[in-house]
Parts: sequence; structure tokens; C-alpha cells
Amino acid sequence: MMKNTLILAFALVFISAAGQKKDPKIEFYTDSDVKRSIMSLQLGYMPYFSSRKLLSNTANPQAPYFFLASQVKGKFGQGFGGDILFKVNPSLEVGVGIYKTSAHHQWDIEDIVYNIGGNLDTINIRRWDIYADYISVPISFGFVTQVADQLSLQVYPALELNFLQSMSYDFELATGSEVVDKTDEARDFNLAINFGLGAEYRFAEKVGFFTRLQFRYFFYPAVEDEVITEVLYSAGAHMGLRFYF
Repeated sequence: MMKNTLILAFALVFISAAGQKKDPKIEFYTDSDVKRSIMSLQLGYMPYFSSRKLLSNTANPQAPYFFLASQVKGKFGQGFGGDILFKVNPSLEVGVGIYKTSAHHQWDIEDIVYNIGGNLDTINIRRWDIYADYISVPISFGFVTQVADQLSLQVYPALELNFLQSMSYDFELATGSEVVDKTDEARDFNLAINFGLGAEYRFAEKVGFFTRLQFRYFFYPAVEDEVITEVLYSAGAHMGLRFYF
């Protein structure tokens, strides 16, 4: 009797265990399956409107005319180069780059003298174009928000180190034109704040296209001892390709 009872109990336990649903299979993924990218390289081009902010309108209080902020004409500027970026976590990146950048703006001297009441007969310069070329090194911090599998929104503030390569004044005179090299007199190193806001579309596994609105503002005047004191700024775009490793 006891033997039959034990056999029956064992059979019930076996049937109960066999009828339970098996646990789902757990799958493990290696780093090669995930294919995470820690480092990337972006190559970019920056077309922008280049101008300047006026800090002082004359070095001589007795001057017959003054330079006003509204009398400058901003001109086309551009930059091109690349950055190496490192991912700190899914939403933060840091990077350093190198770019060749240029700035250009123009003073209409005839218009300034005419509107302030100067004597047009005694002025020699009609136009005054200012050109500046830099090697720019942005140290950037990228804040990234993934909104779709291939699309991310990006905010890129950066501190930019700018090393002057050349600066020149191009004067349009009544008798022709004259170019004056101001490289030796200009500030050879300048800081700028660089801010970019845009998005990136990852159209391939290792390649993406990015485009951002960008604003750059220099900290210090390009030339300290000048008739006027002004700092450069630019507003435009930053676009290009990004390659993931």
C-alpha cells in the first residue's frame, strides 16, 4: 500500500512539472553584434554671413565724422575642415577640430562722410574692405537626442581657438585701389564662442549627414590700436559628412 502511494505521488509531480511552460530562451549579444561606435570623424563646410560688432566709433573725439554700427556691410565668409569626436555616453560627445576660416566686412566711407556732413572733396578713401583668415581649433561638447533610428537632434557649443594667418585692408580710392597688410599689427590669437544647433541623418551604418545653424562670436578686437574698435562675428550653417569607427 505504501509503495503504491509513493509511486502515485511521484507520477503526479512528474506530470505537473512536464505541463509547466518552459522559460523563454535568453539571448546574449556581444560587442561585435551591437557594433557600438566610440569615435567618429566629421568633415564640414561652413558658409556664413560675416560681420562685426562696433565697440568704439572713433579714436578721436574731434573727428569730423563717426563710424556707426549701421554703416557696415557684412560679406560672405566660409570655413572648412574636420573634427574628431568621442562619445562619453549616449547623449554626450566631446571633440576637437581644425578649420580654415575667413571673415570679410566693408565700410562705405563716402556714405559715412556724406551723412555726417564731412567734406567729400577732401576724402581719399571711398570703400574700406577688411579681410581676415584664421586657423580655428574648436573644442566642442555635443548634446545628442535620438529621435528615430537614423535621426538625432544635436546641440554643439564650443570654445574656439583662432590663430591669425593674415589680415588686410583693401581701400578703394578715387585713383584706384590699395591693399595694406595688417597681419603684423593685428591680434595673432583670439578666442571665440561657437554655437551649433541642428540634426544628423544616418543614411548608412557608418556614415551620416549633418547640418546645423551656427553662430560664432569673437572675444577680443581683431586690431586694438585702430581708428575704430570692433569684434568679428558670423552667422550661417555648418554641414557635412560624419564617419563612425
